[in-house]
Order: sequence, then C-alpha cells, then structure tokens
Amino acid sequence: MIVRGGPGPLLLLRVRIQFWAVACHLHSFFESGYPTENVT
Repeated sequence: MIVRGGPGPLLLLRVRIQFWAVACHLHSFFESGYPTENVT
C-alpha cells in the first residue's frame, strides 16, 4: 500500500476540509443575521 502517492487519503482530506469550511460558513451565515422572521 502506497499511502504517500495515493489520491485516496488526499481526496478524503480535501473533501473533509471543504465540508468543514462550508459548515462553518453556513453556521456563521445563520448566526450573523439570517432573516428567520420571514419563516414564522
């Protein structure tokens, strides 16, 4: 098993980082002042 040049772990890490980035962005977006008044 070649972990050094394998695209698997790198791709997984990349997806995980992107997921965390999107999650944090959405969280801050909802926290900053999302128009929840229109929902109710």
